[in-house]
Amino acid sequence: MKIRLLDSTKILADRRWRASLATTGAAASSKLVTALAGFLVVRITFGYLGVELYGLWMALTSGIALLTFADVGLGNGLLNQVAIQSAGPDASARIRELASSALAYLAVISGLLIIVAIPLSVLVDWRAVFKLSSGSIAEDVPVVVMVLVGAAAMQMLFGAIRKLQLGLQRGYWGYWSVAAGQALAVIGVWVAVSIDAGLVGIVIGYVSGGLAAALINALIFFLARPDLAFRLKSVKLAPGLALLSSGSTYLILQVLGTLSIATDGLLIGALIGTTHVAQYAVLQKIFTLGLISQYITAPLWPAFTEACARGDYRWASSSLRASMILATALAAGSGLVLLFAAPWIVEHWLAPGLVISPLMVLGFAAWTIVAGYGGALAPFMNGVMARSHLRILTVAAAVAIVLKLILIPRFGATAAIWCSVVAHSVLYAIPAARTAFGYLRTQSAALPRGA
Repeated sequence: MKIRLLDSTKILADRRWRASLATTGAAASSKLVTALAGFLVVRITFGYLGVELYGLWMALTSGIALLTFADVGLGNGLLNQVAIQSAGPDASARIRELASSALAYLAVISGLLIIVAIPLSVLVDWRAVFKLSSGSIAEDVPVVVMVLVGAAAMQMLFGAIRKLQLGLQRGYWGYWSVAAGQALAVIGVWVAVSIDAGLVGIVIGYVSGGLAAALINALIFFLARPDLAFRLKSVKLAPGLALLSSGSTYLILQVLGTLSIATDGLLIGALIGTTHVAQYAVLQKIFTLGLISQYITAPLWPAFTEACARGDYRWASSSLRASMILATALAAGSGLVLLFAAPWIVEHWLAPGLVISPLMVLGFAAWTIVAGYGGALAPFMNGVMARSHLRILTVAAAVAIVLKLILIPRFGATAAIWCSVVAHSVLYAIPAARTAFGYLRTQSAALPRGA
């Protein structure tokens, strides 16, 4: 009996390891495809739209990024609860209740977003908000806003399905669908430019690709797992409350992460005008290549959690240290390459004629290293010390935003990335590392000798 138990445990461990590797590979590949697609979209649209219109599109997209946390934590709550329930009895029925409840609640939230966006998009004076040079440019903004909000609302539902797949250790399905969506988005943008569809046509072509791929992913998944498909009778209050409780901390972490870096385009556009967004957005897309290390370390989240739950703090400490060294080295290497390659890529391929600030390029290279280092810490902090992580990130994000509001009007768009570098280096990376390793040292010292 003991031998069979050990064999079963080893089989489950091997299965988790294979699933983790598959998800990591799919995530890294998806990131590369997304970065390449971003380059191609810039190449196709920048010359067609011009600096101001392209900057307007990027500013609006940056603003819509705020909607990524409108799911009020249901997505990450679903991921956590599915992972827990999949190990228990009657897992299929419990997971179906969780998934059906999450999708029902998210459908209500998505509908409310669309209802609010329709009048808001018409009533706002977009020319004044983004300091546009003419009223004709602002005419298309209401339609673009409605398209972007509508797409974000639908992606909220599809995103929950990807979280369900992640919770089942089948996250590679969702990552491959994201990669396919980016490829289709490039095709949609190319078609829109070819037929001279303007900014509205480009935005529709861009969001349609991601929605089509997400829909196909959902259909294929539920055909393979009909036992988990949405059922109205499975929608219940208790699972929804459990999801909200589980995901509330991660919701706040997601909000802070989005506010501290993902909304830079919106801040720049609102503070100094959309013409200053273009160079920032182009460089931001290029330097996403340097963030690939985050996808290598992310799957360690459940491994750290399990190791600490078992009291194996020495393994967690050595693995955390090794992952930080690897991630930081990869980030530093890619940041150094992009430091020299980015100006050439912009001038000769992406956006010829666009003036790029060397100081801004240097800032993005520095941010790549900071993000790589912090990205290696995040899986441990999320899994083992979520509340401490929340406290540290709150301070760093708040300081970064305040600095940007003060310094962008005085020093231009370049100040945005340097505010992130300084705030997250001093107030996140250093305190998070000290907190994590301090906790591991304390727990290791408390173990019985020889444990």
